[in-house]
This record gives sequence, structure tokens and C-alpha cells, in this order.
Amino acid sequence: MKGNNRWGMAVCFVLLMLWGTTAAARPVLRVGIEYVHPGYVVQDSDGYYHGMDTDYMQALAAYAGMDCEFIQGSQADNERRLANGEIDVIPGLVMTEELRQVMDFSKLPMGKINSSLFLHGGTQRFDTYGQMGRPLKLGFLAHGYKSPIFEKVVQAEGISYEPFVFHDTKELLAHYHDQQLDGFLLGNRLQGVEPAAEFDNNYLHFAVRKGNVELWQKLNLAADRLSLAEPQLLERLYWQYHVNDDETPLMLMKSERQYLAEKKKLRVVLTAKERPYSYKENGEVKGILASLAERMGEDLGVEVEVIAVDSLPEAFAVIKNGEADFLLGIYSDYGWAAKNNMNITVPMFTAHATGVTRRQPLSSHPRVAVQKDSFHVEAHLKKRYDESQFVYCDSPEGCLQAVSEGRADITYVRVVTAQYYIWKGTYPDLMMTGGVALSYPMSVGVSKDADERLLPILDRELVHIGPHKIWELINDSSVNLEAERSIWSLLYMHPRKTLLAFLLVVAVVGAFMLRLMYMRHRHIKSIQEMLYRDASTLLRNRVWLEQEAVKRMSLVSADTMEQCAIVVFVLPRMEYLEAVYGQHVVDEALRKLALDSGAAKTWAQAVGVRSSAGQVIVLTTPQKQNQLLQCVNKVISQHELLEVGSMRVGISLRAGGSFLKQAATMEESIRQAVLQAEIAASEATENNMRFYDENLLERQQLALKIQNCMKQAIEQREFEVWYQPKYDLKSRKCIGAEALVRWNSKELGFLLPGDFIDLFERTGFITKLDFYNLERVFSFQRRRLEHGRPIVPISVNQSRLHLNEPDYLPKMRALTKQFRSADGIQLEITETAFELEGAKQKKAALTAMLSLKKMGYELSIDDFGSGYSDMALLNVMPFDVMKLDRSLLVAAEGSQRMRTVVKHAVQMAEELGMRVLCEGIESKEQEEILIACGCRYGQGFLYGKPMREEEFDRFLDEHL
Repeated sequence: MKGNNRWGMAVCFVLLMLWGTTAAARPVLRVGIEYVHPGYVVQDSDGYYHGMDTDYMQALAAYAGMDCEFIQGSQADNERRLANGEIDVIPGLVMTEELRQVMDFSKLPMGKINSSLFLHGGTQRFDTYGQMGRPLKLGFLAHGYKSPIFEKVVQAEGISYEPFVFHDTKELLAHYHDQQLDGFLLGNRLQGVEPAAEFDNNYLHFAVRKGNVELWQKLNLAADRLSLAEPQLLERLYWQYHVNDDETPLMLMKSERQYLAEKKKLRVVLTAKERPYSYKENGEVKGILASLAERMGEDLGVEVEVIAVDSLPEAFAVIKNGEADFLLGIYSDYGWAAKNNMNITVPMFTAHATGVTRRQPLSSHPRVAVQKDSFHVEAHLKKRYDESQFVYCDSPEGCLQAVSEGRADITYVRVVTAQYYIWKGTYPDLMMTGGVALSYPMSVGVSKDADERLLPILDRELVHIGPHKIWELINDSSVNLEAERSIWSLLYMHPRKTLLAFLLVVAVVGAFMLRLMYMRHRHIKSIQEMLYRDASTLLRNRVWLEQEAVKRMSLVSADTMEQCAIVVFVLPRMEYLEAVYGQHVVDEALRKLALDSGAAKTWAQAVGVRSSAGQVIVLTTPQKQNQLLQCVNKVISQHELLEVGSMRVGISLRAGGSFLKQAATMEESIRQAVLQAEIAASEATENNMRFYDENLLERQQLALKIQNCMKQAIEQREFEVWYQPKYDLKSRKCIGAEALVRWNSKELGFLLPGDFIDLFERTGFITKLDFYNLERVFSFQRRRLEHGRPIVPISVNQSRLHLNEPDYLPKMRALTKQFRSADGIQLEITETAFELEGAKQKKAALTAMLSLKKMGYELSIDDFGSGYSDMALLNVMPFDVMKLDRSLLVAAEGSQRMRTVVKHAVQMAEELGMRVLCEGIESKEQEEILIACGCRYGQGFLYGKPMREEEFDRFLDEHL
């Protein structure tokens, strides 16, 4: 027994040592947080923290590769511990000049906060202040942020106060709860404590000890990556911990409370011709909006008079004539509101509209029933339909009636309205198309001539009610619908049960039930037809093809099945073609390709279309690979031109193929073949076909490994910057260099750019790599300057994706500020990066280039002459350097005409004020050709190959 105990103790000791080793392997981020309180930060029974600050810091630590340890204390404790190195970071701070003297704040905010004044009794305490006969006793935190707006608020309320300073939040709250304080000022909303006023919205940051550059940079990089990965994180945390409470208090300023006391009654106008949204019954206004108006009156303490009209123009007239104070239920569009001389509040809810049609196929040119003077007709429907297709009606019910009577084919009404009339059985021949077709926010409209205090009062009231309460009103309307259902709705919802009951009573009702069952059968059949039809081409889709392939292959032998293949045709650049020539042209091209392929019975069994991806998918008959390749290439050659009216435009089809293989199930065999064919098509060249093979699988696996490693490679600095020198062709002195990237991966080995750059471009990761390279080059230039050594301009490649990156210029400004100057940095951008669609994108690109110039960067156009050079580009873009593509130099070796082209290109660039450099010089003869053409600068293996930073550092000292 003793021996067993010793063995048990030894095993436990080893496990504890292993656990300790594992735990120590991950660095800990020590975070100082203030006193834990509900509504700010809470600690659960297991010791874990929950709150906006702690949630964000845990997410930040994860991206920084660290674990969080939270240490509680007062603000003063945290500042002292940070200065002494007992903690690493303090979250949730407002950036002030005083704190910036001792702390380094994060670049990006980690949240936002309002300054809150808490009083016993909330806002009502302002009104009873005069009865106290003394100043308010207000608590303040010694190290807390005091809003400069606070004094203006108390002056506006006409109160005075006596300040009491505390060094700890817990102590302040204890005095408040013990009635020793009338209130306090704090930058948080707390559960169980009612605020009297909120003001001064500020951004929050985390801060590290002044001078802790390594941790500051690490956390800022993690914050940048976190914001890119989850851009809505801050908004989500704010709503989770501050806005999404049970109820937001209604806080009105003194002037606003005086307005309501003087007004006593608010008059609201609304349109009342849409059940259950807003309607009149027995002379009384009912519905969702009427209930909302009643709730607003109760909250604001005033009487509400509801004025019901039949149309929006009538409602606008009532507002204009001063007969009502505000309009309930106006479209939340500032331009439309301004057009009608109104201001709008914050949105009170989002209205969702659905399509309603008869139970029959919809024509290709449907008539659309719309309500007169409706905003969503102008804002949404006129973008989808021509004016000639509209049938105007006076109300949503009129629109439904027009569809039911055949005067229109479809209408768009609110979901609750459609549910009401269809479920009630008013229009049993109508059906909802399913899903949400239109969405638009709804607000309260206030006349621009109204008292300026009314708009903020209504805004505060809507925030106080909150979207959840409003949706409860909407949901209640759907629940109440059950009581209004008619026999017709029951017939449709429960046809079989109703049929059995009514067949015993009368044959007429039985016949009517049979009709309803027939309608329902057609409905289900139409849904199934939609499931197997491509919406754009109206041909069979991919779902149908896969099921059809399973049926057909199940009827043949395994040998025959393995001779059949899946072929996927892909139309590249589909988005571009749709934008330039229209979606109907692309749809027709796919339709023609599918029909032609299906007509070739010698090699095609079944064809499906996936228009959203620009694909035509074919199940082939048994074929040999060479025969199938000939058939597919023939189809590709027959569809090289896209017909656009009388014009023909060249397109480049790609195709991929995969022969069927046996798998666990026939469904899996088909799905696997389709997927492999899609992969092969993605790797095929233009106007060509590729079959799936193991090499392609290896390339896909390598791409997957690269994607899995690339983020970690940036963090571990596996990417190396190499430098290839540029030189003066005559003096042969080094006049610059180009920064080139190499990946020395621990997992994948040493990789050249050709192995990963294209993938980075497709995934968008290239933008991160560009900034990484740029920082490395900045650091190299800065080190040489700090040691008193001369520098030469170094060009760094910039991807075309930066032109669409919204925060590209701010990042570049921050980088310039960090290294104090952009001297010696040249940004190299390929000529093809400016092949942009639309004047708006070109203008944005020009703005970006001019901004970079203003920051001090030199601009170089790379690979000039590699494609169809745009001469207009040289006229508008402020380039400093033109870099001739090597293809021009190679062509000039064997052609006097090309030498003339090069000579004039050099002359043109110099007259435009640009320096000219040619890349790819590998022989003395090429160098002499360039000198003869007037080109002064060059780059290539003849002068120097790409070299590591240390080697280039020595090379530069020897060749200046």
C-alpha cells in the first residue's frame, strides 16, 4: 500500500510540473481594473470577469498571444501599480493631457462612454432641488475624468453643489447608498442606480506605462488585427453592456421639461389605412402606431391627441398648417423629410416588406401594384421596374385587391399587413413570396417650424422605449390576429381536416376544399420548381444536376460510372461583365452555353447552371480523357465571343473536369467530382480546360498551408526584405534599390515571391505584407541616418488593393509620423493597378496618389509597357519615376523599331519630369542599348542580384 502511495504522489508531482511548464509558456498580460460593480464589470461565481473593458482586453490578449490576469484596485492604485511595473495596462481610460504625461495610449479606441450624473430620484431631483434649501452634495473621483460640460449642465438646471472627493469608487458608492451624498459624477452607467443626466460622449483607450514601447507596439498591432477581424466588436460590446439594458432611463433637460409642462398636450398625426399597422374602427384609431402614441404620452406625462388621415400628403398638410406637432411613421430618409419641410428622429423600428402574388407563375414583365406617394416606390421599386409596370392604388389593401382581381401581378406590403389579410382569409388566392424583399427604417417626423426642443424630446423618448418594446407591439398585433381568423383562413391552413368535416355537411363546401387542395398542391410544386431552377437563366440548376447525376449513375455499373466526368465551365470576370454590359447579357451567354452543351448528346448527359458563380456544370457520357478534352475545347472555341447588340466582345472561358470515383455514397461521389472540377477550372488558363489531378491537389494543399501560416509568419517576422540595387548606367554608382520579399518559413522552407504573392493578392493579405515591408525599409533607412551614413531612395511595392482600402491613407500618415519623414522611401505601383472601372474609382486613386505625394513619398510606375499603356495615366498621376518593363528591353535587342519606341518613351517621360529606369539588365549589350536610347538608370543581375539587408548595407557603402 505504501508503495502505491509513493507512485501516486510521483505521478501527481510530474503532472503538476508539466502543467506549470505549459502555463508558463504563454506570457501574461496584467490588467488593472477598477472596483467590480454591476453594469460596469462583474465577477461570476467561478472568478471570471464580464464587462465591456474586460471582454475587450481578453479578446485583445488573445490576438497578442497572451493570457489576461485582472487585478482590482482604485484608479489611484492602478496608476501607481502601472508606474511601478506591477501591472502592464489599464483599460477604459479617457485620454487626457495629464495622463499622457505618464502613459502611452492605444492608437485605436476600445469603446466609448458618456459622463453620467447620478442623483437619488433621477431626473425628478432637479425639480425638487429648490425644496432642499442647500447645495447638492456630489461625489467625484480624484483620478476620474471630469467632463468640461458638467458645469454647463448644472448651470442650465439652476443648481449649485458641494464637491466631495473620493479616491476609490467603492467608497464613493458606499457613501451614496448610505444617503451621505445626493449624487455623484461617474463615467459609467450602473445597474440599480438611476442617472439624472448623461452628456459628453468620449472614446476610451487602454494605456501602458510611458516608454514601454515593445508592449505598446504589440498591443496596438493586436488591436489593429482585432479590429480588422471583428470590426463590429466595439459596437456589440457597447450594446451588450450599456444600451441593451432592460430600459434606458428617460432623461430630459430642464428646458425640455418646461416645454412639456407648458404644452400639456401633444397632437400626433398618422395615416390610418393599413391593418394592423394603423387603422380606424368605429371612429377610433387603433393599431401599432396608436399604441405607440399612447405609450409616448404616458412616458412624457402629457395628453396625446391622435389625428387620423388617409394619406401621407394629407398628413404633411396637417403638419404644415400647424394642426399637429409631429407625424408618427415617416420613412427615415433625411432628403425625403427635408423635401417635405420636416426633421426626423432616430429610427423607431425597421419595416420589412414582402412580395405578394397570385398562386400562379409570375410573368417576366409583371404589373406592380404600389401605393400613391409612397417613399419606397421612389427609393426602391423604380430601380427594379419601369414606370409603365406600376398600377397605383390608394392603400396597401387596395394594392392587395388589385393583385387578387388581376389588375396587377405583384405588390410589396409590410409583412405584418400581408400576414393579416392572407391569414385572415380575405384574399385566399394570394400568397407571400417568402423572405424580406424590402427593408426601410421608420421615424417620427417633426416640422422644421416646430419648437426646437420637441425633436430631442422625441429622440430621448424613442431611445427610452427601445426597439424591443416597439417590436413587442408589432408581435402582439400578430398574436391578436388569431382571434380575427375566418373560416377561409382555417380552410387554407388545415385543408384535410376541414375537408373531412365539411364533406359531411355539404358537397359545395367539399368542392371548395378540393379547389384549395389543388391550389396548395400547385403551390408546393411551384416551390419545388423554384428549388431546381436557376433564377436568372430559368434553366435547371446545380441542385437538380447533382440529384439527376445520382439517379443516372445509380443505374450503371461502377466501370461505366468511372468513365463519366463532371465538367464545369466558368465565365471569368463575371462582375465586370455585368457592370459594363448588364446582367441580362451575362445570363444570356450562360443560357446559350448551357443549351449548346446540352444539345451535344455525344458527350453531355445533363446540364445545370449556377448563374451566381458564372458556372455551367455538365455530367458527361462515358468518355476517354482525350476525347472529352477535344469536345470541351470545341465548346470553348464556339463561345469565345459575347454578343452585345450588334457588337461582339471577346471573353475567356475556363473549364475544369474530374472523372467520377467511387465513394461511400453516390451523392458523395457526385459532390466530390463537382468540387474537384471547380478547383480544376480555377487553375485552368484562359480558353482552356484542365483536369483535376494529384499535382493540382498538392498546389491546393500548399495554398492552404500558406494561408494557415501567413498570419503567424508576420508575427514571427519570417518575411525577409532583400534589396536589389539600382545604378547609374554611366557612372555605375548605386543610386537606389528595390525592396523584395522572401519568406523564410519554419514550416514551408525558403519561398520566393512567385510561390505566395498571387495567393496573398487573392486573399487580401498582401496589404498587411506591404505595410510590414514598408516598416522594415523605414527602419533600415532610419538606422543609416542615425549613424550618419548616406541613404538612397528605396522603392517598396504597393498592391492595387490599397486603392480600395478605406484606412490606407491614415495608416500611411501614421507610419510617416512614426519615422518622422518619408525621405528615401519610394512607392512602386504597377501600371495595371490603375485599370479601374468608373470615374469615381479613378478620382479616388488620383486623390490617394496626391495625398501620398503630399506626405513626402516619391511615386514610381512599375512595369510600364508590359500591357496596353494608358497615356492619359501619365497626364493625371503625379509619378516621379517611370520603370520600363524588361519586355521592352528584350524586344529592343532584335528590333530597331522597338529601340525607337524605347527611345521616345524615355524622352517622353523626361519631358514630363520623370526619371526613367529599366529593369532586368542582364548583359553589357542590353546596357549599351539603353544608353543609346537615352535611359540613364537601370536595375538587373548585371549590376547586382537581390541581397540580404546586411549585404546590401555593405554594398551601398562601397558603391556610392
